[in-house]
Amino acid sequence: MGAPRELELSDEVEGEEDGTTDFVFRLAGDPIPLLPTDSNPLPLFDLLSPPARPLVVSDRHATVFLAHPSGFIAVRTKELIEASKEAREKGKASTRCAQDCCVADVPLPGVSLIALSHDESVLAACTDTEIQFFSLASLLTHKDVVPSSSCSLGRVGTVKDFKWLNHASASYIVLSNGGLLCHGSLGEGLKDVMENVDAVDCCKEGNHIAVARGNKLTILSPDFRETSSMSLLFQLWSDESDSEGTTIKVDSIGWVHGDSIVIGCVRLNEDDNEEGYLVQVIRTEESTFCESPGKPDVYTYVDFFHGIMDDALPPGVGPNLLLGYLHRWYVNLGP
Repeated sequence: MGAPRELELSDEVEGEEDGTTDFVFRLAGDPIPLLPTDSNPLPLFDLLSPPARPLVVSDRHATVFLAHPSGFIAVRTKELIEASKEAREKGKASTRCAQDCCVADVPLPGVSLIALSHDESVLAACTDTEIQFFSLASLLTHKDVVPSSSCSLGRVGTVKDFKWLNHASASYIVLSNGGLLCHGSLGEGLKDVMENVDAVDCCKEGNHIAVARGNKLTILSPDFRETSSMSLLFQLWSDESDSEGTTIKVDSIGWVHGDSIVIGCVRLNEDDNEEGYLVQVIRTEESTFCESPGKPDVYTYVDFFHGIMDDALPPGVGPNLLLGYLHRWYVNLGP
């Protein structure tokens, strides 16, 4: 393998915000509670430490998985829709909660993140330093709530992010809150890959990995070798971020398409408080970043999410940019 390539980004361009009326998202019914409520309900989660990814949908199994403070539940999508329609038709007095409709209720306090493998056969549930793996065949058919295997970060920190890798293997990467990137496979322990990592994501196929460290974005091969890297540009934020003690930190990465990587960044003041959010879209002319010989284009959206405030979303619990991709219609959905 040759030496890694240093890609030079083209000039940073301010992205245009162009609305569309081509798509309509309509509620099937009324919202229903996740768990039973009483006359004086308390917040479901700790508002200072909300879960990072508490929901995942399996199209193959027609099931929704939802985290709650005592674990997570598996609910058939059809049952949720029916309960939502019932709430609209009959009113709140007869509303069922999601837990009433569940196929399985897994006791696992402190779940912060759940992730479904690419073949939708295994669900990973992360709690603090632990990662538990559940076979969906056993969970949904036999209601077996005992994990098939597990692993632990040990003393290196808590789980900040978790990503499944390619479809052909049961491997994954884990990012700790201290910036340690690890690699693991089902039934095996974790191996350290890289330190001082701010954010990570893998491409759709799961065989290449994008890593942000400081102001540099690096592309890694399936065996975690560096294939290319590029220095990130923040010129459109420079006038506001050049004050002493102010830094810009990559909060999250979304490799949404072969030729497009989206990064979300926060600006930190001298007290490490978050002040604004920037989104960048980096695109290549080739089908993937691994093939691109030219300069990738950079589109910057300054303070894209005006609704992010300390009293609504506490600082330091990112990632704030949660991207989904509807491949059938080539639509990007942001947080």
